[in-house]
Amino acid sequence: MLDKINSVSPTSTRGGSTSKGGSNKTNKNLNIFATLGKWNYMINMARYYGRGLANIVKLSMDYVETQNLWQVANRNNIAQASEFIDKMNKAYGISEQTLMNYQALFKTMLSSLGDLSDMMSTTLSQQITQMALDFSSLYNVSIADAMTKFQAVLSGQVRPIRSVSGYDITENTIYDIYSKM
Repeated sequence: MLDKINSVSPTSTRGGSTSKGGSNKTNKNLNIFATLGKWNYMINMARYYGRGLANIVKLSMDYVETQNLWQVANRNNIAQASEFIDKMNKAYGISEQTLMNYQALFKTMLSSLGDLSDMMSTTLSQQITQMALDFSSLYNVSIADAMTKFQAVLSGQVRPIRSVSGYDITENTIYDIYSKM
């Protein structure tokens, strides 16, 4: 029995013998796949961090553009507009950039009417912004959706507000209410 055990070489298996070169080739293949896997991981992580950095740069550029739009729209009433943004930010917890963007858009739309003074269009834009935020919470609509609906109303489209709230805000209806007041 000892003869049988001693006759078995370290490279032989139960089914017969194999050469050392076969297992060495397998190790090289595994080593190549491990290296490729590491490179793939590094490339994916570089993409991930690169996208994160690109998003940071994009967000900062968007903020600068929003701030520029807001300053141009409110150039004569910066103090009043800034006070409004701070107050709304504290009251609603909405980002300053979002508030600045919508207030500036409403201010620009109202200023283009031509018959309103700068102070009046600033006051109205602030009130419309606040009304849109209230509309958003009252009718459980996203803020962006509410702001879009109010922009549509300012451009003469009454259907977006009517579709959510059911209120008729056509010129005839509003004129009747105005006459009674």
